[in-house]
Amino acid sequence: MAKSISRARLEKEVERWTIERFPDALVLKLYKRDWPDRLFLLPKGRAFFVEFKREGEKLRPGQRLAKKRLEEQGFRVHVIDSQEQGQIIIQYESIRAALER
Repeated sequence: MAKSISRARLEKEVERWTIERFPDALVLKLYKRDWPDRLFLLPKGRAFFVEFKREGEKLRPGQRLAKKRLEEQGFRVHVIDSQEQGQIIIQYESIRAALER
């Protein structure tokens, strides 16, 4: 099992990996309490939210509510607590978009 890393380092590593894979991607940091930490905008209109947590950490009640509301509006919201999970989510979003074409 991989060693647990800090939330800040996890954010940077997943962002770096995304930009390497999708050089035209935009990763926007959101500064609204209870909203997901980042909005990922990938080429061809692919967009999703990500909430970063330390390994094993749970969403706060306000975060659960924001996630639910965003999902009810059709947005995808992922909670990531490891670099490997972040890479899987980016790959998943890439494959999902390819299948939607």
